[in-house]
Amino acid sequence: MSKISLIIAFFCSIAASLQTNLWAQTLTQDSTRGYTLLHKSKDMYGAGIYDSVIIYGRESIKLLEKQKLYAGSIDAKLEIAAAYIQQIKKQAVNELLDSIAYEIKHLSGKDSIELWTNYYFTLSQWDTRRGYYNQVFEKLLKNEYYAKQLMGRKRLEALSLVYMELGNAYFNTRQPSKSLLYYNEAVSLTIELSGKDNPREAKIYANIGLVYFEQKKFNEAIDYYEKATRIYEKHKETNKMRMGGIYNNMGLAYGEAGDVEKAVFYFQKLLELFRKNNITNDIRIGSTYSNIASVYKDNSIKLDSALFFAHLGLQVRRAALGERHPRLAAFSYDLLGKIHAQLGNLDSAIFYYNSSCTANSYNFTSSAEADIPPTDDCMDFYRTGTFLLHRGYCEAAQYYQTSNKTNVYKARNSFVAAERFFNELVKSGTNENEQIDAIEYLFSPQVELFKSYILHKDYEEAFLLSQRAKSYVLLKAMLSKRTRTFAGIPDSLIKKEEGIQKELAQIQQKLAQKVDSAQEKALRRKNFELEQTQSALLAFYKQNYPSYFNLKYKESSLSIKAIQQKMAKTDVIFDYFFFDDDSLGVFMITPKSFNAKIITFSRPFSEISLGFRNSILYGDSGLFSELGTMLYQKLFPFKVPKSTKRFVIIPNEYLAPVPLEALLRKKPNEKKAALWNMDYAIKKHDFIYNYAFDLLLNRDTTLRYNGQLSAFAPVFSDKDKQYHGEDCRNAIVEADKGTRTDSLRTDKVRSITNQLGLISELRASEREVTEIAALFEARNQKTNIRLFGNASENNFKTDEVAGSEFIHIATHGFANNDNPALSGLLLAEADSTDSEDGILFFGEIYNMKIKARLVCLSACETGLGKLIFGEGVLGVSRAFLYAGAQNLMVSLWKVADESTSELMINFYQQYLNTSIKNNSLAHSLKNAKFNLMKNPQYASPYYWSPFILIGQ
Repeated sequence: MSKISLIIAFFCSIAASLQTNLWAQTLTQDSTRGYTLLHKSKDMYGAGIYDSVIIYGRESIKLLEKQKLYAGSIDAKLEIAAAYIQQIKKQAVNELLDSIAYEIKHLSGKDSIELWTNYYFTLSQWDTRRGYYNQVFEKLLKNEYYAKQLMGRKRLEALSLVYMELGNAYFNTRQPSKSLLYYNEAVSLTIELSGKDNPREAKIYANIGLVYFEQKKFNEAIDYYEKATRIYEKHKETNKMRMGGIYNNMGLAYGEAGDVEKAVFYFQKLLELFRKNNITNDIRIGSTYSNIASVYKDNSIKLDSALFFAHLGLQVRRAALGERHPRLAAFSYDLLGKIHAQLGNLDSAIFYYNSSCTANSYNFTSSAEADIPPTDDCMDFYRTGTFLLHRGYCEAAQYYQTSNKTNVYKARNSFVAAERFFNELVKSGTNENEQIDAIEYLFSPQVELFKSYILHKDYEEAFLLSQRAKSYVLLKAMLSKRTRTFAGIPDSLIKKEEGIQKELAQIQQKLAQKVDSAQEKALRRKNFELEQTQSALLAFYKQNYPSYFNLKYKESSLSIKAIQQKMAKTDVIFDYFFFDDDSLGVFMITPKSFNAKIITFSRPFSEISLGFRNSILYGDSGLFSELGTMLYQKLFPFKVPKSTKRFVIIPNEYLAPVPLEALLRKKPNEKKAALWNMDYAIKKHDFIYNYAFDLLLNRDTTLRYNGQLSAFAPVFSDKDKQYHGEDCRNAIVEADKGTRTDSLRTDKVRSITNQLGLISELRASEREVTEIAALFEARNQKTNIRLFGNASENNFKTDEVAGSEFIHIATHGFANNDNPALSGLLLAEADSTDSEDGILFFGEIYNMKIKARLVCLSACETGLGKLIFGEGVLGVSRAFLYAGAQNLMVSLWKVADESTSELMINFYQQYLNTSIKNNSLAHSLKNAKFNLMKNPQYASPYYWSPFILIGQ
């Protein structure tokens, strides 16, 4: 090669090298710029400025695709799709998501797993935004599946997001306990990822506040909103759209709490925030207008303003969401219906409620005013149930205005339909707590229906309706327990489910006690995992064993005629249904007749019942005489057949803590009449109680009794000994504090702790159990007697006890009305070899398998607990019924030690006395009470009336 050629080649190589370096530099600049713009797009999304998300995202895609960085460009497209979702750009979202799915399929490795995770997360947001709440879960489960395949920080990031969205999904489907479960797990993960007080933690706190807001716990809601605000302020986010949700929620909370001025102040701050960030024609602005209208609607002088802002909100929402969306239905049409109803424009109100039903369905279009959408076409069961309920109120109001019976039938049609939708909501709950949370929704239309039936003397319809409203969740849970085997579910799965339920009960019990933060975190994580497993198992049942759900939710076939055919000829049944605190319906069923009546009171019944209880507990004979006579006349307003021997009582709500056998058939002649001479109801009739007719009549006919007695009395005779571990003592002391001192009497009561904070001695319980055992042994019936340290929880949780015909527990009982999980019975202290703590808690009883004819709880307050509308008492008695006990004897207050022993011994003497013709548990208890009151020392109903019999 010539010299010139070499020089040319040298300069060419330098030029090529410079070109290569310049190309590499350009590549680096393009990719860096592309990722920078992607991060800016994500920042804008977090700030809620969606137009900027799209602008930065599109620029990012151009640069990243130019460099063939496809994973990054797909990530940017997902960000744009998320912004389109917030703006409800339906066509754009669908086209983009289809394109993204196609592109991800052609990727492989870690990038595809992460992108699938984000893809299904975005799909779930799209379903949520459209209001397809019931369809969200499938996408979120796939999201979780891919998220769990990621590693390190990416795994934490993805799971914290999916669990936050699951919290949202359960919130939207009215499952608050599940919602809080997932929100708390999301908080835990986001703190692990980014430390305490990070912006995502604040966002979740704002969502938790919404859950409490929906539960009408406004103080708790505001606490969480303020907690979120403090975190945002720490990160200098108060002028960005992240604060918008907080302002909105604070306005809602103050509005519901009745502080209109403060509510409007926060909504105005939100509108100002929109202006600062140049956000116009956004759905959030429409929501703010609607929220202002919602606050004004409860102020009679602001109704015109409420109507103005409601229409503004409707225009913005309809433009953004289209004609079908649950939020359009609930926060625009339903709101306008409420305002028109308050203005007295009933026809307009009904029109908007019908519009709500249409907007909350996928395809339904009303062709007639009274049309009802099908349940399988409904986006949100709760909302349609609510719209129909509101429509029914207006139709009932039209009847009262015009006396046109057509409007009554329309109202009934709406109320019946509302009940059907609320029932779907209850059925969608995967555990009992969720279903109990939904009970209020289910029964709200039934109160109105009840009034309508009584008004038109449709007494049987009213009665059957009242039965549907009683112990719904308990009945379905018990039916579920029986039908698992009939449905063909394998024993291995049933045992797995039972194991999960036992573990969940133990965790709930521990969480309700005082535990340190590390323990609490570990317990909540375990609870979260178990709840997930249980949900998956129940979903598996529903898919693979549909007959199980058909049997579980089978409608009751009760009728008056069927009840009369099954009831004893000497029984009279009294059923009660409160539809508010000062009025109730009373039904009386005899073998040949049926009567109904509405009873009203001059003041709230809750006050009257408390006054009657206090008159017994504090020995106020004048008040007792006055209220006892009045209540008997009100609650037993019908003449009963002369052949009647037993009153069967189906109480409701406020009647649960009242011993009706202590009512007076007539007022004593003298104010201070001898207690023995008073004409108590129990002197004339036996009494037995139950929560619902289905529980009363549907006896488990498969049980075969063995005549055995298992009896427990820990006695607690070592006065100087501090029984039980610290956690258990805390639970006991908290329950003891929570119960008001029930009596001024000097008798030794079966109260849990003495003045030194030690467990009180129950010396009379030893004699009680040994004498009862002697009665059984004298008749050659087997006994299993456990006294002192042998009366332990381990010894109670045995097959021998569970299979006994009679189970008798003479000990301390305690009812925690705030937290039923901490209600229980105190047994002997666990020794070092025991696996139990010595307290038989509510949840532990619930998960036992008892086959007893009678469980006798000779302890304090075992018939009390948390009162839940429709469900009755949530406490120890409910737990034993679910566990399988056919009959229960429980107490309604703190009972005296000596008199209780006398009553119990005499009860068994009466029951085992074969010379008494047609003897029964109820008759034996009546005779035992009668004998106790003959003793002048125990003549007061304080001693003999607290124990009642629940059963069949």
